[in-house]
Amino acid sequence: MLLYASHLLNPRRAPVAEAALWIQGDRVRYAGPRADLPEEAKKERQSLDLGEAVVAPGLVDAHAHLELTALKGLPYPGEFVGWIRAVLGAKQALEPQRQDQEMHEGVLRLLRGGATCVGDHLSVASNPESLLRSPLRGKAFVEVLGVVPEVAADMARAAELFAEQWGRVPSRLEIVPSPHSVHALAPEVLKRLLQDPSRVHSVHLAESEAERRYFADKCGTLHDFIAERGNPLRREAESSIAELEAAGVLDARILAVHGNYLSDAEIRLLASRGISLVHCPFSHQYFGHRPFPMAACRAAGLNLALGTDSLASAETLSMFEVLRKTHANFPELGRDEIFVMATLGGAKALGLEAEIGSLTPGKKADLIAVSAAETPLDSVFAAKRVDFAMIDGEILTGF
Repeated sequence: MLLYASHLLNPRRAPVAEAALWIQGDRVRYAGPRADLPEEAKKERQSLDLGEAVVAPGLVDAHAHLELTALKGLPYPGEFVGWIRAVLGAKQALEPQRQDQEMHEGVLRLLRGGATCVGDHLSVASNPESLLRSPLRGKAFVEVLGVVPEVAADMARAAELFAEQWGRVPSRLEIVPSPHSVHALAPEVLKRLLQDPSRVHSVHLAESEAERRYFADKCGTLHDFIAERGNPLRREAESSIAELEAAGVLDARILAVHGNYLSDAEIRLLASRGISLVHCPFSHQYFGHRPFPMAACRAAGLNLALGTDSLASAETLSMFEVLRKTHANFPELGRDEIFVMATLGGAKALGLEAEIGSLTPGKKADLIAVSAAETPLDSVFAAKRVDFAMIDGEILTGF
């Protein structure tokens, strides 16, 4: 198939005017000027001219909780652990049918907002069918929790069974049992899960002031909450990063989520181990965290990705909105750099950089198109929703 558009926008490359893409099966064979289209490509019988449009790689939402879509607009009670309690209570009150319907709506919101790939978090009690049967690519991280070792081991087994059962559903998403966080999981189970060398694991790290106090001060609301769950164990480490380092599992298999309370030394350590970090600007604002350490992350050379988080802690599931919010919060960043975070950065964070993140020959034909504005980058940053989308070379409809 041939696609034509007024512009092609790729991360870390100059925009191409009068662009053409040659797609065979699920792969890009050529992406560049229409005038340089290979002779073989001109024999294609199927073509589509998108007109005054900018074609770009699909955006990567590297951290989401689509299971919580039904909790949109949840008021913040003013304290992080109070929010956790509110989420648990609200989830228990949900009818399963409504939760399933809202997860489907969350998928549609992601697609409309420019995402073609997601790193989603699920509970073992969820019904992931609408997510797995969607066109989205990515990872579905099944959260393993449990501060009591026996409970944690049972949860890990349940997550593996979940992955085995739902792994039979044809999907572009890999199901991965993954620690929710360091503080919420018994150390022995945490270490065992993270020793799998073949998987990326998405882990909430240094997310809140409550977590910082739990490790550093051995007290606080999170400490009390964990004690209520049946285990008043005091972690010896001074931080979640220090515990992972002591256990010998702090490496590139970990996708660190949030990182709002990382020290400069911890950021440098993560970068040295090839770990990626996902920043979620809307939920960061919702919780009123201290300023995100963007400058330190960039100085350390840390791979950064972007995410929406959930509608229980953010106002949107649109990656277009996330691009704009990140630029508003960090005006010193070039928009081209933010675009990299939402494409190549997210792809690398999920271990998919060989497949997606740019429209280059050999990669998957996962792409979006938006109406052309003053410049191609303006077009993406100004977009309200996609005008056209394709995943695996298949044109998406019905979203």
